[in-house]
Amino acid sequence: MTDTPASPRVASGVPELDALIEGGLPANRVTLVVGDAGAGKTTFALQFLAEGHARGEPGIFIALDEKPAHIAEAAARFGWPISTETSSPVLLLDGSPALSLMRQRQHAIDARAVMADLVPHIRARGARRLVIDALPALVPPELTHAEEEEFFRDLVFGLEDNAGCTTVVVTADADARAARISAVATRLVTGVIDLRTREVDARLRRFVLVRKMRATAAHPAEREFVIGPSGVVMRQV
Repeated sequence: MTDTPASPRVASGVPELDALIEGGLPANRVTLVVGDAGAGKTTFALQFLAEGHARGEPGIFIALDEKPAHIAEAAARFGWPISTETSSPVLLLDGSPALSLMRQRQHAIDARAVMADLVPHIRARGARRLVIDALPALVPPELTHAEEEEFFRDLVFGLEDNAGCTTVVVTADADARAARISAVATRLVTGVIDLRTREVDARLRRFVLVRKMRATAAHPAEREFVIGPSGVVMRQV
């Protein structure tokens, strides 16, 4: 390692995690949050946006495969101001209708069409943080493996070059298609944070691992965390 200054960082909302990655997520880059069902991926993403609100950084949550009302309810349980109301500090958007409309207009959705639909919302809100949940719903199912890689490369580059946001993209890897998409995304994004559940001593526990963080001296060890009244909290070692 050299004395070269680290790239700007954005607090994730989990201070213990930020301490492991030189202060937070790389600014204006795309980080993938991947894991199994119930591991806390959406909660982490909501907490990231709530942290942005606390710091005066507007945010947008794009819901693709879960009802926005359910996500708003989850956020409200933690006291996070994230809803579909236009006056909400953090705006929750239902991305499914836009995807359906794009599919009607053209044979296959491409990343440029996604960005063309997304960027006006970002600029109208002056958003500095963006969450897309979840990735498999965004990637057209008819694409070949090579086309999936091209699609996501264009999307990542488009987000990093044009959105002006620090972006968290959420994905599960429970089935073969989701695992394949996750593998493609892992190669292209700046960071990968892995959240997992595992049974230990006859009870389910949650663990986080920074699998990848470019230009970062990331701590490689898996760490346990809990989801409490304030959201994701990593246990002290």
